[in-house]
Amino acid sequence: MDKSVADTLLLFLKKEITDSLYLVNDDDLYTINIGYFSSSLKAGERAFHLFSDSLINKYDIYYGDSAKVYDEFRYIPFVGEDLNRPALYKYDLVRKKEWLIWSKWGRKIINFSYSQNFSPAYFLTALSYGRKAGFPFILDVRAYKYNVADNTVKRMEKLGTGLQVFANSNSSGNYEVYFNILDSVNTSRILQKKNIYDFNGEKINYEENYFHILEEGYPVPPSSLPQLVSPSKNHYLKAEGEEEGVSYFLNNYEIDKRDFIFSSALELSKVDWSGDENYVIVSLKSPGADSDSQISKLLIISTENAVIKKEFENRGAVNFIVHGDLLIFDSWNNATSQITVYDYKKELIYDVISVPGGCGLNYIKSEYIGD
Repeated sequence: MDKSVADTLLLFLKKEITDSLYLVNDDDLYTINIGYFSSSLKAGERAFHLFSDSLINKYDIYYGDSAKVYDEFRYIPFVGEDLNRPALYKYDLVRKKEWLIWSKWGRKIINFSYSQNFSPAYFLTALSYGRKAGFPFILDVRAYKYNVADNTVKRMEKLGTGLQVFANSNSSGNYEVYFNILDSVNTSRILQKKNIYDFNGEKINYEENYFHILEEGYPVPPSSLPQLVSPSKNHYLKAEGEEEGVSYFLNNYEIDKRDFIFSSALELSKVDWSGDENYVIVSLKSPGADSDSQISKLLIISTENAVIKKEFENRGAVNFIVHGDLLIFDSWNNATSQITVYDYKKELIYDVISVPGGCGLNYIKSEYIGD
């Protein structure tokens, strides 16, 4: 922009926001720098906040004075259908548009995992899967790493054919894959192969363990525990009671206060906190039900006054992420499979991501094969 336009915009922004503002001249092309941030994610979050408040309509993220970098907040990768197979897509929060990133014949994405800022991100594919003679089966499983910054996909390993596969990103950012295979010699035993991959997609650990089905049951990796304590340890969501009806309380250690919030017979699934800890997000699901009969609820709770600000009900599992002031979650209702982007501070739906055939944060409803 020219200097007169830049000066006018600078004066306007100084009246509206408290961020540090800098006018930069590059060969008579003027730009306004808004503050300094610890990461691209934080800078992108602040820029999107200004954009959603209609204070700016175009922005980029820079490192230093001139190096433009990838905006870690603006883009949301997800799984959606393409040519009757689950494929990898990306969504732009500013443009409210999605586009196809990766799709291959014979490669159905069955699970997409990522850390908080989607880097690193990984996914598993299979040729086909189902049940035979009472046992699950899955054919030609492969593991991939996805680089969100340049949209490149790297195949890490061909895992082969077996019964079932589980995967998650652990707290260290490593990718853990558990692959169950029926012992070809002793069919009462399950061989579980555990592979761990690092940030670069390189295998750093491999383990094999055998399980006797009749004695030890079918091996399933331990589920991650809900984050009941807030990051600052100032708040604690506490569950009390029997499975038939559990009561949930919010302990606020800053003011030494304990408040009852709600009771539910549904099973606690996941808990997350907003960055300022003014909100806690809770998902609950009906225990032991399959994806078609499962009822789930997603609650947005204010930690200031310990009340439920908003409740969403879902037919099926609820996968969600807290992304700045946005709550992004799967919407599975009847035959539809969409992703809702909800601004929990403004209490409004920002957008609904929809792809023909369905979409989801980690998998799509029509291809759900269990956790």
